[in-house]
Amino acid sequence: MMEAIPVENSNSSDRIFITGVHKGIGHALAKHYLERGIHVVGISRKHPEDLRTFKNFEFFPVDLGDRSSVQRFIADNLPSLTREPLTTVYFNAGISGDIPVRAEDCSLEDLERVCMVNTYSIKLCLDGFIKLAALPEKCVFSASIAGQRFRAGMLPYSVSKAALTAMAGVYAQENPATFFIIIGLCTMDTDLSRRMLAQPNISQFPELSALAMRCEQAGYMTPPEIRAEQLAFIVSNTDRFNIKSGIFSEIRTLLRDQNEVSATN
Repeated sequence: MMEAIPVENSNSSDRIFITGVHKGIGHALAKHYLERGIHVVGISRKHPEDLRTFKNFEFFPVDLGDRSSVQRFIADNLPSLTREPLTTVYFNAGISGDIPVRAEDCSLEDLERVCMVNTYSIKLCLDGFIKLAALPEKCVFSASIAGQRFRAGMLPYSVSKAALTAMAGVYAQENPATFFIIIGLCTMDTDLSRRMLAQPNISQFPELSALAMRCEQAGYMTPPEIRAEQLAFIVSNTDRFNIKSGIFSEIRTLLRDQNEVSATN
């Protein structure tokens, strides 16, 4: 992990769009930018109460698990929001579903619910931006190693994140003027992570059980506030981190490689 992270190359004229701002990494990112005087447009089901005091925060209630809610937001609000260009969009909102669960016990309803939030809602937003000719300079997708390396018990989450990575990669090929950053954020100290790792049936899944034990170690899980700072810096310095548009990267690897480069200079 980087001991000190320089301030990213953002300025007060930037306009950032962030999904899932009520809690977790989305909330941490919104607060990170707002505290630096940057205009943030945030969406989530619930309004983050502690962000109400920021005059540069624009909030819209949207349920990303409800297709009609997303479509209404796109039709009613996206045209006016994009009259002034957005510089970066962060697709952070995500749910894990009823995991851990064996694949044959995962219902289609739960799989569809997770994919709607983690993947399909993002497609709707991307298509809305494209139809308005308003794709931003950068689109950032909170992907996961769970969509690359598969673990027993993780079907709905893994399927949604694998689909997200593939979808973002295709959109990157078709929209080369926008930089598509697909990044796995590794294990963060969030309600989502702790809820999954605390499930009583986790002992039935050895890899997840071992992960839960590692997460009990001090410092293993990164607080979302620190991860947001790291992510914002990486997003504003893609060349420095040798990130390729439309190609999956893992944040822990990016930070480690950067530390090794810094140590040799």
